[in-house]
Amino acid sequence: MRHRSRARAFAAGLALTLFAGACSGGGEEEPSGEIDTSPDAYTEYSGVALPEGVEAPEITAEYDEFDSPVYSVEFSGTPEQAEEVCEGIGNWLPRVDGVSEEEREQFGISAEALDAAGEEIRGCSAIDMETGVQNEGIVLYPDEETADVYLHSYDLPR
Repeated sequence: MRHRSRARAFAAGLALTLFAGACSGGGEEEPSGEIDTSPDAYTEYSGVALPEGVEAPEITAEYDEFDSPVYSVEFSGTPEQAEEVCEGIGNWLPRVDGVSEEEREQFGISAEALDAAGEEIRGCSAIDMETGVQNEGIVLYPDEETADVYLHSYDLPR
């Protein structure tokens, strides 16, 4: 009788281990190499369409500790282009507290760019319900005709 109880306990433990490994992806898969950093790949991943007429956006990406891509996008455009992309993301609001040092590093904003922008800073942030990606943006206005847009898009850990 004892032997059967141990065998059942072992089988149940093995089943739980296998189930947990299947749910977590096993933890053995490596990221699939280079991340496509084209504007189309960024839009497909994030659900964020970059405005027409934006010249050469700088798009970088790397894997986070969960092997999910994290995209950073930077471009300069008109205030209207910044408004278009951030209204598309959602929660397009003034940032009365400015930009923290942590955010400055996360978004890749130089101290010089932040100083040049003055006090008018806006931001946007929302989860894209279709992709499940968190999209965040900070917009700086170095002059009346220019908006510097910094975007950060990533999967929320589950």
